[in-house]
Amino acid sequence: MPGHPEIPKGPVFFTHDAPAAYKRRRILFALLVLLCSLSTIWPIYPLFSKTYPLVFSLPFSLAWLVILLLVTMAGLTWLYQADHKSS
Repeated sequence: MPGHPEIPKGPVFFTHDAPAAYKRRRILFALLVLLCSLSTIWPIYPLFSKTYPLVFSLPFSLAWLVILLLVTMAGLTWLYQADHKSS
Protein backbone atom coordinates (compact mmCIF):
# COMPACT_ATOMS: atom_id res chain seq x y z
CA MET A 1 0.00 0.00 0.00
CA PRO A 2 1.35 3.41 -0.81
CA GLY A 3 2.30 5.58 2.13
CA HIS A 4 2.64 2.67 4.57
CA PRO A 5 6.01 1.47 5.85
CA GLU A 6 7.07 -1.98 4.77
CA ILE A 7 6.18 -4.60 7.35
CA PRO A 8 9.18 -6.82 8.12
CA LYS A 9 8.83 -10.57 7.79
CA GLY A 10 10.08 -12.89 10.50
CA PRO A 11 11.30 -12.03 14.00
CA VAL A 12 12.66 -8.51 14.45
CA PHE A 13 15.01 -8.00 17.41
CA PHE A 14 15.97 -4.40 16.62
CA THR A 15 15.96 -1.85 13.83
CA HIS A 16 19.02 -0.96 11.79
CA ASP A 17 19.30 2.47 13.41
CA ALA A 18 19.21 1.11 16.99
CA PRO A 19 22.19 1.96 19.25
CA ALA A 20 25.03 -0.56 19.41
CA ALA A 21 24.53 -1.30 23.12
CA TYR A 22 20.85 -2.06 22.50
CA LYS A 23 21.74 -4.47 19.68
CA ARG A 24 24.42 -6.15 21.80
CA ARG A 25 21.99 -6.75 24.69
CA ARG A 26 19.40 -8.28 22.36
CA ILE A 27 21.97 -10.57 20.72
CA LEU A 28 23.36 -11.69 24.10
CA PHE A 29 19.86 -12.45 25.37
CA ALA A 30 18.99 -14.38 22.20
CA LEU A 31 22.20 -16.43 22.60
CA LEU A 32 21.39 -17.12 26.27
CA VAL A 33 17.88 -18.36 25.42
CA LEU A 34 19.26 -20.45 22.55
CA LEU A 35 21.90 -22.01 24.81
CA CYS A 36 19.34 -22.80 27.52
CA SER A 37 16.97 -24.27 24.94
CA LEU A 38 19.68 -26.43 23.40
CA SER A 39 20.63 -27.64 26.89
CA THR A 40 17.29 -29.43 27.12
CA ILE A 41 17.87 -31.73 24.13
CA TRP A 42 20.42 -34.31 23.00
CA PRO A 43 23.46 -34.44 23.40
CA ILE A 44 23.57 -32.18 26.49
CA TYR A 45 20.45 -33.25 28.41
CA PRO A 46 21.39 -36.95 28.68
CA LEU A 47 24.41 -35.86 30.72
CA PHE A 48 21.99 -34.51 33.34
CA SER A 49 19.14 -37.03 33.03
CA LYS A 50 19.82 -38.85 36.27
CA THR A 51 17.63 -39.38 39.28
CA TYR A 52 20.40 -39.01 41.82
CA PRO A 53 21.83 -36.83 43.33
CA LEU A 54 18.82 -35.02 44.67
CA VAL A 55 19.04 -31.25 44.47
CA PHE A 56 16.65 -29.49 46.88
CA SER A 57 14.66 -32.75 47.00
CA LEU A 58 14.28 -32.77 43.21
CA PRO A 59 15.72 -35.42 40.90
CA PHE A 60 18.79 -34.09 39.16
CA SER A 61 17.09 -34.06 35.73
CA LEU A 62 14.23 -31.89 37.03
CA ALA A 63 16.64 -29.65 38.95
CA TRP A 64 18.56 -29.11 35.69
CA LEU A 65 15.40 -27.87 33.98
CA VAL A 66 14.57 -25.59 36.92
CA ILE A 67 18.09 -24.16 36.85
CA LEU A 68 17.78 -23.43 33.13
CA LEU A 69 14.43 -21.76 33.73
CA LEU A 70 15.92 -19.58 36.46
CA VAL A 71 18.89 -18.64 34.24
CA THR A 72 16.51 -17.63 31.46
CA MET A 73 14.40 -15.62 33.91
CA ALA A 74 17.51 -13.88 35.24
CA GLY A 75 18.53 -13.01 31.67
CA LEU A 76 15.10 -11.60 30.94
CA THR A 77 15.22 -9.55 34.15
CA TRP A 78 18.67 -8.25 33.17
CA LEU A 79 17.40 -7.27 29.71
CA TYR A 80 14.39 -5.49 31.21
CA GLN A 81 16.52 -3.58 33.73
CA ALA A 82 19.15 -2.63 31.13
CA ASP A 83 16.52 -1.34 28.70
CA HIS A 84 14.85 0.80 31.35
CA LYS A 85 18.18 2.24 32.56
CA SER A 86 19.12 3.35 29.06
CA SER A 87 15.78 5.03 28.31
